[in-house]
Amino acid sequence: MYIILFSGGMAIMANQKERIETLRKEKLKESFQQSGISAKFIDDFTIRLSKDITEYNFDDLKLKITDSIKKQMSKRIETFKDYEQLESLAKEISFGSNKISIKSLELVKDDSGLQEYLIELLATFGKERSKKEYIFENYKHLLPLQIELKQIILNAGQYEELTAYSLGTKKFTKRNHDAKWYLTKHKNTRKPERILDIATAFTDIFLMNSVEQFTLKNKELYIYKKAEQLYLMHEEKYLKDNEMLVPQEPLSRSILINALKKYDIVSNEVTFVNNETLDQFGKECLFEIDEETNSITNFSIAVFNIMLKEFVKQTNYIKEKVERAVKETSEYALSFQTKKHINKKTKEIMGNNKFLQKYGYVELDNDVELEKFHVLEKEFVELKKKIYIPDCKDHSFRIKKLGKHRAAGLYYSAPVRATIFDLDYPDAYCHELGHQIDHVLSKGIMQSETVRFMRVAEKYKEAVGETINALPEDHFFKLSWKGKSKFNSSYYFLPTEIFARSFELYLFHKGIETSFLKKEYDTPVYPSNKEYLRLVERYFDDLFSLYKIEDIKDVEENKEIKEINSPIPKMPVAQPTISILDSTIEEAKKYEQLSLF
Repeated sequence: MYIILFSGGMAIMANQKERIETLRKEKLKESFQQSGISAKFIDDFTIRLSKDITEYNFDDLKLKITDSIKKQMSKRIETFKDYEQLESLAKEISFGSNKISIKSLELVKDDSGLQEYLIELLATFGKERSKKEYIFENYKHLLPLQIELKQIILNAGQYEELTAYSLGTKKFTKRNHDAKWYLTKHKNTRKPERILDIATAFTDIFLMNSVEQFTLKNKELYIYKKAEQLYLMHEEKYLKDNEMLVPQEPLSRSILINALKKYDIVSNEVTFVNNETLDQFGKECLFEIDEETNSITNFSIAVFNIMLKEFVKQTNYIKEKVERAVKETSEYALSFQTKKHINKKTKEIMGNNKFLQKYGYVELDNDVELEKFHVLEKEFVELKKKIYIPDCKDHSFRIKKLGKHRAAGLYYSAPVRATIFDLDYPDAYCHELGHQIDHVLSKGIMQSETVRFMRVAEKYKEAVGETINALPEDHFFKLSWKGKSKFNSSYYFLPTEIFARSFELYLFHKGIETSFLKKEYDTPVYPSNKEYLRLVERYFDDLFSLYKIEDIKDVEENKEIKEINSPIPKMPVAQPTISILDSTIEEAKKYEQLSLF
């Protein structure tokens, strides 16, 4: 696991709940913004599901999500006392091509008693009929209002503009919502008017805009899911004849073939066969984007069906990632600080060693056996001749006691930037190096969160899921996996953790022998599935193909020691790795690898 720090080192040390909460919001806002998710999901709305998202079909999922947001929307609206608050919320949620605006019925032009009729109609549905005259003044506490809507009709693939009416302080039933009604006594004098439940209307607009904006930010993800969908439609034929049916229309054909190859969904030897009946499917891959309004003019049910699920998965992932970070920040923060009172000999070695070829600062615990450290130095020099290790002079490298943290290794991303392993577990280094590579290889985006890595992650989950399901129900690891402890399935399925473990397996199956890798990878979370390992090899081969593996000249003698935040360790060159399957749950927790995100 890894931990993310949100701001400068010592600020995180303070036990100030307010400060931590502020950092949580800042990180959520930043992460949501990068993913194209409305910042209103920081505090105002949360999607709550009672089951794993994979257990829902689309209709049930949409209903569950809508109900979840609607309940929260209703609670918020219930606190409103005036039209200004409703107008403000309507404006906030109209951030996409779907728009909603409201105004008081008092401002509606009263043609031949229309205003009084609408108030009576709304009062009837709101169960607020009385002997009072149906004038605005007698019912203004209900906030009677007119709604102007511009909303996509998914099945038609086009927008509809309409006028409707509602009460700001009353709920209408599902039967009454979004239908045209009239009072029977006015059957011959009044036309039916559309009635909307205000919370439901706001929820529909908010959800549609959220998914639309998420899609605009993640067009590559959508194309990947369409390519995957196409593969699943013709998987049997592909496996039998090594042929893949694709649209005949040139542009969508090119897009889908490129995606099928790029994401390693089909082999390079596959034959692509044009099929005219797939042209409509291909058309769904072609977005028409209005740059001025930043909206998708041909947003359709095909897009919504795919991206709604991805939107929920990404929203929940970001929230879980940040929540874990907030919890773990205080738990692990001390580990990145350099210890005081480091002895002279150790300090000398800290300022002059082979790890400084890649890192800007090295800290060693006083307990580190320096002779063994020199052995590790030599192994490090050999390792960087075999694999790509990025130059991270803005990072510190630390070997220290992590026993109280129950971690074999830790990685802190910016702003701390530290790669750490326990002095007794140098074989944790490659896992933490995986986290380091995940964070530093591309500016502004983690490798584990790219669409390119998604197929590897999906195959990892499949392979590990099969292994876990095959375990007896009372197996300690399965109990932990299904439990609510820190090291449950949610933790192991974090993309960041999948990336680091996949990187370890990539090196292991490349035949890399080093004290920085475990001797065996035989626990449930290190799958041996051939298809998964093939994808891992292809992914990392492609990833590192742009980088040169080279030896770097030794750091000059007596290099000046730079003070970052530091400590020092003692460690045997090789220590048997605790196998999760062969240990107790407590041992599994104690020696779990961690990273700071």
